[in-house]
Amino acid sequence: MKNNPHLGSDVLAFLDAIVPDTPETRHVEQQEFFRLALTQAMREVRKKAGLTQEQVAERLGVGQSWVSKLESVNHDHTFESVIAYLDALGAKLELSFVLGGEEVSVNPEKTVRSEIVKKS
Repeated sequence: MKNNPHLGSDVLAFLDAIVPDTPETRHVEQQEFFRLALTQAMREVRKKAGLTQEQVAERLGVGQSWVSKLESVNHDHTFESVIAYLDALGAKLELSFVLGGEEVSVNPEKTVRSEIVKKS
């Protein structure tokens, strides 16, 4: 390990140096950051609901391994599976999009229309 030139260096800085900054790599980066945030939030919500993976699986009529996969960052999440998972927890999904300093929030519980809010 003493001969490793990257030992102790910042991994993200190293990756920035070797991965080109292109629209494609920014797209993949955004997908992976979203996938990571989504799975962390799903596990956190389940734990706050006081449920185990086994209990969620029982509510969904699936095996515990399905819930485990859905909570994994390496799983390809479908919108439908995330909605079903959250419904089993008694949680709701709200979305917002930001474009040019404006936030478009979508809350299907209130209305089907979007609400535009200025980002501060």
